[in-house]
Amino acid sequence: MACRAGIIALFLFSSLTADPLVPWTGIDKLPYVTFYGGYWNLGSLPQRTAQNVWIEGIDFSLALDRDLQIDFDVEVAETDRQTFLYNTFDLSFSKLLMNDLIGDPFSLMLSFKMSNNGGDAVAEPALLHFGEWEWRAIVALGKEWTRFYDWWFRLSGYFSLGIANRGTPWLEEGFSFEQNFCGTQRYLLGIKALQAFGGHLIQRTPFVKGWGPYEFYTISVVGGFWQEICGVETGLLFESTVWNANYYSNITKIWLEFRLPLAF
Repeated sequence: MACRAGIIALFLFSSLTADPLVPWTGIDKLPYVTFYGGYWNLGSLPQRTAQNVWIEGIDFSLALDRDLQIDFDVEVAETDRQTFLYNTFDLSFSKLLMNDLIGDPFSLMLSFKMSNNGGDAVAEPALLHFGEWEWRAIVALGKEWTRFYDWWFRLSGYFSLGIANRGTPWLEEGFSFEQNFCGTQRYLLGIKALQAFGGHLIQRTPFVKGWGPYEFYTISVVGGFWQEICGVETGLLFESTVWNANYYSNITKIWLEFRLPLAF
């Protein structure tokens, strides 16, 4: 279908949404824009729902100061059941409270993220939303080791608490290891988990609007590789579930992203 072809075409020039999940954003003051696209295969769910999702988006990040950053992100999506959806608009503010690059024992960042999700997207189980409005508080912690004049490898983790305009809160945690090669290549290995504390099981309760009423758990492994090409950082990321309960089974996600610095 034409819409799908257009989304896949953008996917070939596209990025992963810039959630503030590592505590090194805002280090340089150069604004940047990230284009991204992704494909999700969600396995199965005991409800009538889509199994394949295509997403594309654009993120703009601006460091207001060395330790303060703001991000805007907008996404559209397509599923097996719907050809075009306004998925989400995110606005996040991040404050770097400690910085291991200037002598602190580790880096610590606190972020607040607000999301507005499309009504049709909230009603689609294949798109993970808890309500039309969502708010998240994120704490990210990390440590970086240098070699010569650049970072060599770094460890980071984050903890996130979310709440929406309906339903119950949810928690998300993650941990990752990154290594840098010559300043132009890097890779990432990580794991992340999501727990939602609703009172209903998806097997027994009709999906009305959003995942807010449901209890579910999912754990995923993540891998990524980035290469700088002519000043543009290009990344390919892969995510796969290793365990889940009351949620989709055998989830696989593939993302392609392009990050462009804006010199103005």
